[in-house]
Amino acid sequence: MAAVGTDLELSDLTKQLCKLTDPASAEAPPIIKSIRHLLRSGRPFLDLRASPKLPDGKYRNVQSPPAFHAIRNLRTLTDVVVLPQHWLTPLLEPIHACLREIWFSLVPWIEYVHPMHHVGTRRQVQILPVTLTRFFFSLFPMKAAISDLLEQTPQMYGMLFDLWLHLDVYLAGSDRSSHLFDFVNWLGNVILYFAVWIGGEYQASLALEYVDGVAIEGARWIVKDRPRAFYRLVVAHARRLLDALPDAENQGQLLSFMAKQIRVLTIFTDPLLPIPCMPRDVVLDLVSILRKLQPLASAHVTAVDVCVALHAIWQTAEDARSLLWALRAGVLPLIIALDREESLRGTSACLRFVAASTSDVGVARAMPVVDWHGVLPDGMKYALQERLQLARATYRKVCAYDKCPKNKEEGCASIRRCPCLSVCYCSSECQTRDWPWHRDTHYADMSLYHIRGNLCPLNAHFLTICGRQYLQENDEEIQDGITQVLTLDGGSLLDTISCVVVEINLGQLPPVHQTMYGPPNAMHTKRIVVTACARGAGMMDPAVMVQSVPMPRLATVAGG
Repeated sequence: MAAVGTDLELSDLTKQLCKLTDPASAEAPPIIKSIRHLLRSGRPFLDLRASPKLPDGKYRNVQSPPAFHAIRNLRTLTDVVVLPQHWLTPLLEPIHACLREIWFSLVPWIEYVHPMHHVGTRRQVQILPVTLTRFFFSLFPMKAAISDLLEQTPQMYGMLFDLWLHLDVYLAGSDRSSHLFDFVNWLGNVILYFAVWIGGEYQASLALEYVDGVAIEGARWIVKDRPRAFYRLVVAHARRLLDALPDAENQGQLLSFMAKQIRVLTIFTDPLLPIPCMPRDVVLDLVSILRKLQPLASAHVTAVDVCVALHAIWQTAEDARSLLWALRAGVLPLIIALDREESLRGTSACLRFVAASTSDVGVARAMPVVDWHGVLPDGMKYALQERLQLARATYRKVCAYDKCPKNKEEGCASIRRCPCLSVCYCSSECQTRDWPWHRDTHYADMSLYHIRGNLCPLNAHFLTICGRQYLQENDEEIQDGITQVLTLDGGSLLDTISCVVVEINLGQLPPVHQTMYGPPNAMHTKRIVVTACARGAGMMDPAVMVQSVPMPRLATVAGG
């Protein structure tokens, strides 16, 4: 009875404390003192020290006295740790001590009451996730003081993520389902600001050294090491929030909840749990959410968060597929319209990334015709327009034989690209007839080859075409740079230089280049090598050869 009396007394004292609205109230110190005394007495939460399992290894019946008393203990402990911060601060030391004393018997009870074990059964009505949600909401802000305990019990992270990702299932049919979004927001807060960081506190830098690997493994565990499933569940919550928006009394609150959900997705995409390619349905859902938010003036901040999430997805992907899906779904006009109304860093960075990614042929061809005025600097805008014109002119889906007997629609049905990638033909007959005129450019283009990087032939070809155009437009500047390298220290290094490399970075708009010493040449012939790379365009720094000439022939480098 002593334990029962202690728990009820603690619960009563916490309720008294919560009724006090003035932090400076004279009634508070005696109540806080009594709570501190009870926490230090060693008497509270005695029922949590029993095992939730019977000697035969089976779990106790939910309605059995030991389980009933333990769940009541857990609710009382939750009442204490969810106190407002101004009352909680003077109680932290005895609360931490108490948690350390009961921790390894508390965790099995957390597993016992977790709805993952009761969903679909009659027990689901008896054990709702409300208490557990409130407990996690207040426990993880204490992470800095109990990080060693959490490290020894990594299943706590898994249970936190499972509860957050599946709350809609666990609350289905209960009278608490109307609080779904509140509970999702609470747990999202815990994850975003406390659980996934080593110090138990959000780090604005998002640096990898601050990431708690144990927490991330908990997220992986709960989705069976399938991060794509994790992202689908995160976006599903955001969709539900969006669906509830039109009928909500407090739309601002729901938008705030949605923004938090999207921010969690963003930090997991970069840097917590990056994946080679985000699922297509996740990308399309984000575009759909952006389309519905962009017309709402009150939702612009949340819409910008969606743009930041898309940017993180595109930037961490190993190829351009996620960007292509978004472009084909009409994302670009939405971001431009949003940027004109709310010109924030998130939309600006997103647009610059899309523009720079046009070094990928697929992206360049998928770009819609839009007005870039005012959303990109003039230099970047003009370079982008020039590149798009080059892509459209080079990769026209029409038969290259100017006397092709088929009309345009018939030709497009069977169009095939020549192995040189520069032209297309609708049939082998047209290709044969056009060969005398196409021969020279065909062999010149077929001589292209990769230097490094995972790059498809079409993108390699486009990088080379763009690189040659850059050479022609910047010939004098490039030759001056080569001359400076060759005349360093009065030309005394000339005998030791086997190669000069001019690297053109097409992953930046306008493109830039740098001139440097190259590696020793295997043929022992001094050469000037010009390469084009797509660094910064999300393609793992691929590069192709643009030009290679003997070192003395400086004038031929830019002439092509």
